[in-house]
Amino acid sequence: IRLIYTSIDSRTGEEFELDYKVELITVPSNLGKGEVLYMMCPSNTGIRCRKLYLAYRSHKWYSRKYYLQQGLRIYYPSQAYSMKGLAYDQRLKYERELEEFYQKSHFHTHHKGKETKAYKKFKKVQQKSDYWERQVYVNMSDFMKRYFPEDVFNPIPNSD
Repeated sequence: IRLIYTSIDSRTGEEFELDYKVELITVPSNLGKGEVLYMMCPSNTGIRCRKLYLAYRSHKWYSRKYYLQQGLRIYYPSQAYSMKGLAYDQRLKYERELEEFYQKSHFHTHHKGKETKAYKKFKKVQQKSDYWERQVYVNMSDFMKRYFPEDVFNPIPNSD
């Protein structure tokens, strides 16, 4: 495969014209039927892979193993979150999903006395949303307790 594209450095705005080939190879399947298609990493290290990644301000696509050899690890965004950050992100995700349910004009909870599939899904999303809402509340309470005395900040309101 020949890749021809322009990459722009986000810091300097400098453009890089790239034109290189990614070799494709086939390996007999371990099941004994057919072949498995692999790409050879453009790093010329002899690494074969199924996916290439564009990471760490690189302008070329390389395999995950190549980045590991360079002492770099590729993370999914969710792996880089702190637990508090994850709670906020998940809360927003499920709030958006709930908003989609509310915007549907033909959303019905029951049909012929049975709950609809959409309503069952809605209830699951609602439960997840409630869980992450509680997690965010706990995180915020812990934060507030650190900086304010108990008499100033009481996370549980009195029932008086």
